Amino acid sequence: MSWTDDFQALERLSREHRVRLEQGARVIRVEAGMQVFGPGKEEGCLLLLIEGEMRVQQALDSNRKVVLFRVPAGEACVMPTTYQPSLGRNAAEGVAEGVADTRLRVAVVPCMLCDQLMGESAPFRDLVIGTYSRRLVEVCSVIEEIAFRRVDVRLSQRLLRLADDDGNIHATHHQLAAELGTAREVISRKLKEFRSRGWISAGRGVVRIAARNELEKLAQSA
Repeated sequence: MSWTDDFQALERLSREHRVRLEQGARVIRVEAGMQVFGPGKEEGCLLLLIEGEMRVQQALDSNRKVVLFRVPAGEACVMPTTYQPSLGRNAAEGVAEGVADTRLRVAVVPCMLCDQLMGESAPFRDLVIGTYSRRLVEVCSVIEEIAFRRVDVRLSQRLLRLADDDGNIHATHHQLAAELGTAREVISRKLKEFRSRGWISAGRGVVRIAARNELEKLAQSA
């Protein structure tokens, strides 16, 4: 079996185009926590995640980052560092970066091959344009949440989403702040409120849900 068999969006590719994709793409492994792409690290024009999950985040300023979206196995990510025009800002600002949430196995499609396949293959072109469209919707949703929704509601939703089967969230206050596009101090204050209500307990780098029902009520309040 080829790694392309893991992608439903590639099923309609002709045999010729699939072979060219398999031969032209470079399959790499990335350890959890490592940068996959970002300023100064170009890795082609398209990523196809074979295994694992990646988050794409962007710096708001020198101290804050926001998670724009996540890419799970079986989906694609168009490289924003390749197609995004320069905004005349510092390299560390205004450009998204991809970071491995888990250990990744990724197929990196070179720009020349990506451009060729987009011109020759309607299914491949649909994949790239469809990926753009879905990510744009996700980014717009993040902007809407930051602009209009209360931080405590968003934090409760994110804790519930990130919790493992035992109710543990392995994340620092800084990481949770990046998830919500706010300052670490804001997250620390809200977590302190949650802890005083008995909804969570917290240790170094770990938050444990103690009252899931209460967090769910808050999460559903807006």
